[in-house]
Amino acid sequence: MSLSDEQIKIEMGANPQELFASTEERTLEFVHNGKKWMFKYRDLDFGSKGDCIDAAQTWVNGEFKFSLKKYYALALSKMITSGPIQPITDTTLGRLSQDVGAKLIGIVPPPVDLNQLEALKKA
Repeated sequence: MSLSDEQIKIEMGANPQELFASTEERTLEFVHNGKKWMFKYRDLDFGSKGDCIDAAQTWVNGEFKFSLKKYYALALSKMITSGPIQPITDTTLGRLSQDVGAKLIGIVPPPVDLNQLEALKKA
């Protein structure tokens, strides 16, 4: 049994500021090789995510190419405010251990919604 809108009272939004991305600084901490590591970051806003997606695409001989490596490097360079690795580039990310790389890309929103990707494949 699902609840109708009348059964669930949700307050109507009135403050447009609530629609904007958080500017709160967050912390990613993890242990690697027996030491604690910390990165400070801010969420990627919609416009910056679009910029990263745009910059990670190219056309080569009429064929579309998308570089996840470039997308994640650009997104992390925009998101990370402080940490032990500076600057964040394709090269520095490429040299990280799989463990550390997975932790860092875990804070980045995926470039596309997987539900949308599946819908595009079926179209």
